[in-house]
Amino acid sequence: MNNIIQNPFTTIKANDLDDSQINDQWVDLEEKKFIEYLEPNNHITQYIIGGKGTGKTHLMRYFSYKSQSIRNKKNPLYSIKKDGYFGVYFQASSLNGSKFDQLPYNIELKQSLFEYSMELWCAGLVIQSLLDLTKEGTSIFDSQENEKIFCDETLKLFSEDLFSADICNIIDLMKLISLFSNELDNEVNNSFIKELLGETPNFKVRVNRGKLIFGIPKLLSVNSKYFNGTTFLYLIDEIENISESQQMYLNTLVREKSKPVTFRIGARSHGIKSWKIFGSGEVNREGHEFEILRLDEVFITSKNYNEFATNLVFNRLVKSNINKNTINSEHIKKLSYKEKKNIIDDFFEVANVNLTLQTPNIDSMGNTIIMNKFLSKLNKKLDHDVSQRIAQNLKCHVDLRIEQSAIHVFSQRWSKLKNVSPQHLLDISFEIKEKIYLYVNKSDRNEISTKLRYYQNNYTAIALRASYQNNFDQYTGFDNLLKITLGFPRHILTILRNIYKMEIFNGFTPFLNGHKVSIKSQKMSLKESSDWFYEDCISEGVLGDSVAIFLDRLCELLRIDMYSDKPVECSSSSFVVDKNKLTNECKDILDWAEKTRVLIGGDPRIDKNSHRLLNSYFINGLLCPRWGLATSRRGALKLNDNAATIIFSPQKNEDYKLLKLHFENSRNAPFEVDNDNSIGEQQLGFDL
Repeated sequence: MNNIIQNPFTTIKANDLDDSQINDQWVDLEEKKFIEYLEPNNHITQYIIGGKGTGKTHLMRYFSYKSQSIRNKKNPLYSIKKDGYFGVYFQASSLNGSKFDQLPYNIELKQSLFEYSMELWCAGLVIQSLLDLTKEGTSIFDSQENEKIFCDETLKLFSEDLFSADICNIIDLMKLISLFSNELDNEVNNSFIKELLGETPNFKVRVNRGKLIFGIPKLLSVNSKYFNGTTFLYLIDEIENISESQQMYLNTLVREKSKPVTFRIGARSHGIKSWKIFGSGEVNREGHEFEILRLDEVFITSKNYNEFATNLVFNRLVKSNINKNTINSEHIKKLSYKEKKNIIDDFFEVANVNLTLQTPNIDSMGNTIIMNKFLSKLNKKLDHDVSQRIAQNLKCHVDLRIEQSAIHVFSQRWSKLKNVSPQHLLDISFEIKEKIYLYVNKSDRNEISTKLRYYQNNYTAIALRASYQNNFDQYTGFDNLLKITLGFPRHILTILRNIYKMEIFNGFTPFLNGHKVSIKSQKMSLKESSDWFYEDCISEGVLGDSVAIFLDRLCELLRIDMYSDKPVECSSSSFVVDKNKLTNECKDILDWAEKTRVLIGGDPRIDKNSHRLLNSYFINGLLCPRWGLATSRRGALKLNDNAATIIFSPQKNEDYKLLKLHFENSRNAPFEVDNDNSIGEQQLGFDL
């Protein structure tokens, strides 16, 4: 039976991959390669910052010595020498920082113990890496004498005389470092018991700050030809998992580092707690002590994201024994990006949206579901007969998008009129009826064609939602998955993992034997992924609940505009605001939403009226299906200071309800008739 034995998208986190898989599943960018971004030979420290799923861990592990060795199993030492760098990777959580924070001692002692522990930890990783490399049968050193010199010089790095220890080789050296580490761990683990018993702790800090971290690599570069001229790269990942004072120690190491050592430090966008160093209290500065690789921005701004994501998916499918009738393994490496994408495209059913929109259901009165909804609004302000005649003039069964554009034009004109009579509205509908006829039969360029050009995505969403209660058909197909996950490779793997599970549950084996992934599986999996990401985002940090309230309010307003009778913005899933005018509370919530990648910062925009520079933000693409929003980044809702304060402030619930009501009324019929009074749009808190 020709099946994929395991879901090719089960593993979506690099932490769950072994070193061999890190190499096997590596995908590079097409134009500027990742090595050009990471610059492992550059001695300037680099912070690799990005949200969940941007590939920080995979990138850092790929440049570690374990992955380097796998790429040249015959002679890994030669490979390291050729690469010019030697990467030692570890996660900051492995330093057990919280264990030291909880000790019953003063801050200075706790910090000193953490620093000593980190020295031993890094020293142990470097020496263990040397032992790993010698397993391949190649000696690190030219002779036993060189190895003994290296060990003797390493012992001198400690602050006490250790020459009584018989250390002749790196095996013995590793045992000594492990002994010191175990000694420290034992004292730390028993600290609370000793405190209760009134016993004095017996801590011995045997090395000064940075002595081992910088000293051992320097000694290696002197005593081993393989490491002479090689950059030692400490790849420290997920530093959000250590405390502020522990990050300050790391910052101090960054400031005090010496060749051949440098750092590549991974963190989430909200993971940096301090840039300060110990001693002077100065702050490390970007462009001076370090550089920042903002990894998610590399993907979001790169035109190559589609190529990267396509190669990522294709690589997973190939490694999972995809149907050999579909892909000949001998020619895989020769396939172009377009050829790979065509293969993947063919695995997905794509909803026939045009069929739905161009063959609408018509009731006994000759109305579509869209027109009936609009008719019910007209009846609130107009006589039934007038409403029916207006509806007759605006309807178009050729395509629901044309009918919705007619409603848009009519509603827009109506909303601008004061004390308008029913007859005037009827006259407007007759004018629009003529424009519909000219557009459909003579391809005339008029208001209808203009609206369709800019708002077609809105009209499609409205029609689908009216027909199926949602617009998920708009998100089907591989192209739309690329749009939804732009900037976040893990997101596309998450969706595909859910798709695979859904297909298997329904008795199908996706990606094999010409079977296409069903529209149903795509829609259900996308909803599951979107809901998961939402829950994950709002549960993060102390401001998570506040971000959830803000996000729900903002997306509700964007959805109202998207599906309204007269949308102001076309395909809006973004907004602009003057951040400088916000309260500190609102700024904190906005910043946290951006750091957790709920929002993606865009290029600033200049306000056409005040000429102020406004901040722009996009809703993360994976959140858009939750509210039925567009994944394209076109229109942007402009929030003035009052609206922003209401939307961002959790306690302003009643103000938000009123704001929402006015906002909805401003965009949907019925509008004024005769002396009916409405609230002006500028009071709503939006510049329309």
